Amino acid sequence: MKPTWVARGLLSALYGVGTILPRKRVPVLIYHSVDDSASPVSIHPHAFREHLEVLRDAGCRTTTVSEVVDGLRRDGSAPDGLVALTFDDGFESVYAEALPILEEFGFTCSVFLATEYVGKTCTWEKERGVPDLPLMSWKMAKEMGRLGIDFQSHSATHPHLRSLPAERIRKELRRSREAIEDELGTRCDILCYPYGEFDQRVAALLPAEGYVAGFGCTYWGRPGIFSLKRIGSGHLTTPLALKVALKGYFDIYYNAKMVARRVFG
Repeated sequence: MKPTWVARGLLSALYGVGTILPRKRVPVLIYHSVDDSASPVSIHPHAFREHLEVLRDAGCRTTTVSEVVDGLRRDGSAPDGLVALTFDDGFESVYAEALPILEEFGFTCSVFLATEYVGKTCTWEKERGVPDLPLMSWKMAKEMGRLGIDFQSHSATHPHLRSLPAERIRKELRRSREAIEDELGTRCDILCYPYGEFDQRVAALLPAEGYVAGFGCTYWGRPGIFSLKRIGSGHLTTPLALKVALKGYFDIYYNAKMVARRVFG
């Protein structure tokens, strides 16, 4: 499904539905690096600012994944107008580029850290052509934390968890959680699965390691507390697509697009 009148028509219909029906969950958006490298994990600062302008004009308020999870565990609430912005990996550009823009709009976010790489460079995305982008230091993370930015786990070394034995998975979860809590002095009990990959075996290990929720980036299936869905910002290439995401119905569009690709090539 290309950005034709069919795609625009479906997005417009979903936006209309979203203005009538209540949201089932708070939308959680995925970002990585905010820079001008045009890498597969990057969004240009101008494009990021445009996203925030859409949020502001829609009357949205930002929240953290900690607050989203607290609401889900408490009463399953999804207050209208709330949206959570998340940054995977902990790129330095989140501190240098994204933070000033967020502060300008009065917005907050959550950052999922791959703790063994804090202060180093990204080395796990070479097959996707990602350059050696620098990752933030603990000093930067502490400064952001004092401003109310939420830090959670993205594992210790960013592995494919499904390919690891159970004890190695536990170590990844434990080391990351303990590093964040020790360095930042804040609660860390939410995991973002590296690469968005997980299965029931991986998810079942989280509670014993002190985690109360897990986020992926998949759209299929029914979300649970350890299989929470997010929306990749790379799919939100138009203001209309972002508005549909804010209404909580973008997964329908995404799934329809995937089906169309499989059927029509």
